[in-house]
Amino acid sequence: MKKVSKEWIAAAEDDLEAAKALVSHERLTHLAAFHCQQSIEKAFKAISARMQ
Repeated sequence: MKKVSKEWIAAAEDDLEAAKALVSHERLTHLAAFHCQQSIEKAFKAISARMQ
């Protein structure tokens, strides 16, 4: 795997961990959703970088 893809995957995992931490706080579920979206977007970037 390319270095840039690994970096995007690591960033995606960080966002996923943030979402897991935030989802149990009722007032912060919108932030959990944001981090889920960011995680997916970064995973797509990792795939895209791998294909280049």
